[in-house]
Amino acid sequence: MYYTNTYEEDPKSIEMSFDCTNYQHQFRLDEHDDMKPKDPSSGDRPETCVAPVPYDKHIFQSIFLDKSRSQLWTIDQIDESKIIERKWWHQLGHRWQHYTRVVPGM
Repeated sequence: MYYTNTYEEDPKSIEMSFDCTNYQHQFRLDEHDDMKPKDPSSGDRPETCVAPVPYDKHIFQSIFLDKSRSQLWTIDQIDESKIIERKWWHQLGHRWQHYTRVVPGM
């Protein structure tokens, strides 16, 4: 899931976050987990089930763009103890086609 934040001071600027918990394989249920669908006729397959991770334990990836406007960023509002890794990008990794094909469907 994509989340975006625009700034009142500069509505053209944006920061993005992604809830990685819902699509990362390491959060899927183990085949031996008892959270498999109870009703096989429901059509749900165990490999499509996602472990019920509490929201406060979800993993998010945040992207802060345009370092020259870093005074707008909300990065200081993130609890340092919750940060797993910091990786500074120099440019976006997606071409414009990603945004026209993938993002509208989300």
